[in-house]
Amino acid sequence: MARDKRSGKREFAYEELLCQALPADVEEKLAQIPPDEELARTLTFSETHEARMKRLFAKDARRERLQTALR
Repeated sequence: MARDKRSGKREFAYEELLCQALPADVEEKLAQIPPDEELARTLTFSETHEARMKRLFAKDARRERLQTALR
């Protein structure tokens, strides 16, 4: 029984440390992502990709309009 309590306390302590460390790590990782303008200069997509994405977004928009109309 005492062993179970110690194990539970350790688990709780681990979770507390994790909850404190994760936000700091996430913030650090997010800060490393370049701004959209820089990404736009360095990344280019093929015309085929752009056309496929345009069709995908149009299909999604139609689906949303249909769902809204059916409600």
